[in-house]
Amino acid sequence: MTKSPLNALKPGRQGVLSQQALDDATARYEASQQRAHSVEQSHQLAKIGPRAEEIARAKGALTQAEGQASYAKSQLDATVIRAPISGTILERSVEKGELLTGQFASAARPVFSLANLDDIQADLDIAQDDFAKLGPYQKAVVTVDAFPDLRWTARSQRFLPKQTAKKLRLRPKFKS
Repeated sequence: MTKSPLNALKPGRQGVLSQQALDDATARYEASQQRAHSVEQSHQLAKIGPRAEEIARAKGALTQAEGQASYAKSQLDATVIRAPISGTILERSVEKGELLTGQFASAARPVFSLANLDDIQADLDIAQDDFAKLGPYQKAVVTVDAFPDLRWTARSQRFLPKQTAKKLRLRPKFKS
């Protein structure tokens, strides 16, 4: 290190400084010299560029972060239940946020019951007296006791016989 220019200002020479003021100024000068040296070294390292170890560490951290992101995405994808068809949910046996296991959802206990309301079929019991009035692809209006104000227009599709102990009945299938 270079000799401090403050040495020329020794106390006692013409009463210029006190010893305390000289010590403080010397400490500040040496600290400034150290900061300048540190900045110069940082500048030299910046010109050289990052070391191979730092680059390898950063690549490893990137690979790890990508793996964690991929795992989180797979976990998120597992939280979504997708139906095999489009339709309207008629009944659900779980609520949002409930944890499902593979054993919970099965054919015996479905998670949701879906229906395609664009293609509704109704099985109707028709009295034998009315058989003669029915024909294939005949238009009809269908109502149900539960919703007497609702009416659906439909067309007969086919007639399936149903045998009971008392009599033979036809069951027409109507499609809306």
